[in-house]
Amino acid sequence: MTARRLRATLTRACASEDMAGALLRSLAPDNGRYATATVEGKVLTLHVEAATPGELRRTMDDLLACLSTAEKVWAKASPIRDDTRSARRPTP
Repeated sequence: MTARRLRATLTRACASEDMAGALLRSLAPDNGRYATATVEGKVLTLHVEAATPGELRRTMDDLLACLSTAEKVWAKASPIRDDTRSARRPTP
């Protein structure tokens, strides 16, 4: 008899496509064999698969902690990105 795998999906609507892509890139090193992540427009989707409920919980906890940190960094960097973009624009 084959053991059943447990699955969970987390979907995160982001403020922009740039944010969704940045969050995806920040999670890439953490995903490994435990999770896959995709971005479609402004939506980040994480798919996790595990053999046991404990493994699934630990993987989701880890991904959520990493996602939370990445969101905080994104929020702190937003004014810097905006200033850099406006600095490159020619003044009328």
